[in-house]
Amino acid sequence: MFDTTPTQALIYCRASSTKQKLSGGGLESQEQRCRQYAEAKGYDVAVVFPDDASEGQS
Repeated sequence: MFDTTPTQALIYCRASSTKQKLSGGGLESQEQRCRQYAEAKGYDVAVVFPDDASEGQS
């Protein structure tokens, strides 16, 4: 028998600078691209870990 349970995945997004966020590489953009990849591979996204290290930085 085949296991039809979707493979679970996690997403880790990190914005290390304000410049990165402003250039389109922010957390939302990264998460969206990761979710698109997961969907294309048949993964079920279980959790998203956002890491905004740019807060308070220029």
